[in-house]
Amino acid sequence: METIELKTLDKHSYHSLLREAGGICDAFLLIVRQGNGLSRRASDFLDELRSHQRTVEDVSEWPGTSLIRGFAQKFVYDLNAVSIELLIAAANSPFYWQQPILPEDLCLLRSDGSALLVTISHEHDIYLQLKEEELPLFDDFRFSELAPGFEDDKL
Repeated sequence: METIELKTLDKHSYHSLLREAGGICDAFLLIVRQGNGLSRRASDFLDELRSHQRTVEDVSEWPGTSLIRGFAQKFVYDLNAVSIELLIAAANSPFYWQQPILPEDLCLLRSDGSALLVTISHEHDIYLQLKEEELPLFDDFRFSELAPGFEDDKL
């Protein structure tokens, strides 16, 4: 497995990554932390995703994060053509997945549960965990040198 840290990811590359991942991953997760509140936009978005929801559970760990204390809600959803378009419509960057505006820490998951894309939004960390056979699929991606995810106003 090769880990590729992404300092930045422009809108086009992020959207392409989501679409490409649809052929590799079958699920994604989002996190809602206790005490951080949710905007109306975040609540409405979670409602839109309800028909794609697999599970919701209280957790203290998820890819890239381990809480020292407390719990967060982990929502796991089917990754399919419709849910990918909902993710694209909601945010132009993986760095936008932060409470209270949106749920946190979008991760894309393979069918074996391993993460392909891991985000730790509030720390501006994002990385891909690619199997050797997946590397060629991501050769053509443009990884921007712009500031992390804030190249436009879709937040």
